[in-house]
Amino acid sequence: MKFNTILLASIITFILAAEPLKAIDSANHSVKEEILFHIFNFNFDQAENQIRNARINNRDKAFLKIELCWWQAIEKGDKKALHDFSRRLKQINKSVKTDLGYLDLITKTYSLRHHMAKNNYPAAIVDYFRIKELMREEQPKMLRDNLSTHIYSLYSNLVALAEISYNFNPFKTKAEARKAKHIQQIKNHSESDDFIRSTLGHYFLFKYFGELAHDQQQANLHREVLQNRFPDNRFFRESVDKIDPLLTKNTK
Repeated sequence: MKFNTILLASIITFILAAEPLKAIDSANHSVKEEILFHIFNFNFDQAENQIRNARINNRDKAFLKIELCWWQAIEKGDKKALHDFSRRLKQINKSVKTDLGYLDLITKTYSLRHHMAKNNYPAAIVDYFRIKELMREEQPKMLRDNLSTHIYSLYSNLVALAEISYNFNPFKTKAEARKAKHIQQIKNHSESDDFIRSTLGHYFLFKYFGELAHDQQQANLHREVLQNRFPDNRFFRESVDKIDPLLTKNTK
């Protein structure tokens, strides 16, 4: 139990990018990309209004709702916000009538983060094993350029990378090669022209290099991409303190 708790805590810390992309131009990007931009840039009211009126499929809309609810909770940073997130997450799940598919993987990842934040370790362990079960299931059969497929790939590679990085079993072999494979998969997303894939890819790499690999230089490259894209997201300015305090004066 102690090892599982350490592993879970490590994965959540990690889960909780590198050429800068120009600011999003609504004339050249999809409504889903616009919504994600407003979420990450803390324009919550505008994002919520666009989600409400967007003509997109239910699963993509639910994904964006989850992202919105999570960042709203993080921005407030109190217990009430986490409680509200849990309640809203359940409402979002009920609103999706079809098979959750990749959305179930994302939902359980967020649920695990939420339970870890509240020190509810038994519930977090249940979420963790559900995530493992979902990762063993066949990947959704979708079009190569379908957003759902790419998001599933991002999250599954993220969880696998976190597990390998915190695997203390000395009999496990080729760990570095396995990590490199998953890192490259996420890098492929970060280098995509698709704004959503690229943003999530940079964010995951930022967390990996900063909190698992302790590679300050690489982490800061991805942080700078995120800060350039989302200047109103204070966490991409403040989080540099964890990575390299010497850079703080130059980024605030």
